[in-house]
Amino acid sequence: MLPAQTKLLEQLSQLRSEIDALVGAVERPRWEADDARVGLRRIAVCAERLTMELKLVRESSERDAVRIDEILDVLFAMARLDFSGRAVVTDDRGRLDALAAACNMLSEELQASLRQNDERNRELQTALKAKSQFLANMSHEIRTPLGAMLGFADLLLGADLSESESLNGAQVIRRNGEHLLAVINDILDLSKIEAGQLRVEKVEFSLPALLSEVDSLMRPRATEKGLEFSTDIRGELPETLVADPFRIRQILLNLVGNAIKFTEKGSVKIEVGSTDGRLVFDVIDTGIGMTKAATKNLFKPFQQADASMSRRFGGTGLGLAICKSLADALNGTITLESEAGRGSRFLFEMMAEVSEGTEMVSSWGTALPNLDSQRSASRTKKLAGNILLAEDGVDNQVLATSILRRAGLQVTVAENGAIAVERAKAAMEIGLPFDLIVMDMQMPELDGYGATAMLREHGYRGPVIALTAHAMTGEKERCLAAGCDDYLSKPFDRRELVRMVGSHLDTPHARRTGLVSTFADDPDMFELVNEFVASLPERIERMYAACERGDVEELRRLAHHIKGAAGGYGFQPITDAASKLEEAVDTSDLAKVTRALERLTALCNVAEPVGSHCI
Repeated sequence: MLPAQTKLLEQLSQLRSEIDALVGAVERPRWEADDARVGLRRIAVCAERLTMELKLVRESSERDAVRIDEILDVLFAMARLDFSGRAVVTDDRGRLDALAAACNMLSEELQASLRQNDERNRELQTALKAKSQFLANMSHEIRTPLGAMLGFADLLLGADLSESESLNGAQVIRRNGEHLLAVINDILDLSKIEAGQLRVEKVEFSLPALLSEVDSLMRPRATEKGLEFSTDIRGELPETLVADPFRIRQILLNLVGNAIKFTEKGSVKIEVGSTDGRLVFDVIDTGIGMTKAATKNLFKPFQQADASMSRRFGGTGLGLAICKSLADALNGTITLESEAGRGSRFLFEMMAEVSEGTEMVSSWGTALPNLDSQRSASRTKKLAGNILLAEDGVDNQVLATSILRRAGLQVTVAENGAIAVERAKAAMEIGLPFDLIVMDMQMPELDGYGATAMLREHGYRGPVIALTAHAMTGEKERCLAAGCDDYLSKPFDRRELVRMVGSHLDTPHARRTGLVSTFADDPDMFELVNEFVASLPERIERMYAACERGDVEELRRLAHHIKGAAGGYGFQPITDAASKLEEAVDTSDLAKVTRALERLTALCNVAEPVGSHCI
């Protein structure tokens, strides 16, 4: 029993006792009015106390009702239940009814929430399992080629390899490096897709040329496995389309690559046709095929038909998910028809916007230019120009310098953005600005964005090619906004680097004027002059090395030697610049030494060979 109820009972009992005492007094023979008044006063006091206690109980009951109302409000709000379905608490019975109704509703809501949580947990466990499998596959896909690259690199460092063994090792390293790059590109593409940043372009391109490229890349892989391979056109197709050739090529390479991977014997073929204004690509194989259950999650990220597929055939499980997203972005579709043990057919369809006035072709081979002659011409063509390479990575410095010098270019290296700005300004001050700058965008001291902006402010008008390992969406636009003219992502392809540099050197603002010896017309001096020009890069490198070591005497000696030699070979400006460097060394002013060395470097880099050796 509650304390309030006990107190009420006590008050009632006392009141009853007083009333009984008054009744007993009245019945006695000698009852007097004074005794009655005393008894009545006692009864009045008890009644007043009882009234007060009842009032307190009522007030307490009302407060309890308010509290219960508030608690129920909170509970209903937390459970996101409808307030109109709740009883209002007014009295004891109302409180019990409301609490019972609320408990029932909360219990139902709790059960529904538990069911939803169970479903989410199952989905989460499935996703975690898929991603764990993906990470295991990714580890395998990265570590396997990386191990091959490191192993063959160690072999190439040995001195006992034949020329054919060295060539084979280099090819293995290149092939595995391309595989690693493909894995990284898949991850980057997936991150763009999940971030909603996947973009497609609309440009004119040759459909036969695209088919030729896919065929030339995939045919050797199929031939290596002993598979028949063909690329056929059904009916007639437009020669030129307007779409995103890079993304179409990416889809086809992935679909055909998968077909070759999962086909042990038989054939893989590509068939291309047109239906109702839509371009249709069929990739058909006679491989292992799949059951309907196995294809259920095939186009989802991190998924393969089953775990044994990744163990047996490799792969990250990203390719088909990326293909589907690319097809969606191209307003197209990808569907699959497959039967276990009887092969698969992937059907990629997309709207085809045809270029005005394009011709129709029925064979992709006959519509192509002579690719072999083009490649031959690109191998023999030499470039000319004075290039500044701003790159902080030593290995990338060596690689890019070797590629550009083999292409016929003169290259000056800057280890960071600040040095690049100083060397470019020094070249402009002597009237021989660099013809082109290859600018790494992530460098210490001053990054490529800031360096490019500073060079534009100082009046450099030559082309700047951004070189960056950042390949995410928006990076190209950021580089162009900083003042660059073009963009190349790392790791860069040798041919693409040379092609891009060559395309900008062909522009009207590209400079070809170098420093010519006064003995350019003297055949007897050709060989001597050219030997001197060939020695200049090494001389400059030794000067920078001495400067970095703080070896003042060595730097003075090298400057003095080049000062004496350059004039004798007809390069008086180099002699004058070397003299200025020698004077700067004597002042012990590091800033003056740096500026003088920059000027001398700029002149040495534009010194041209003469006679038959000229490019």
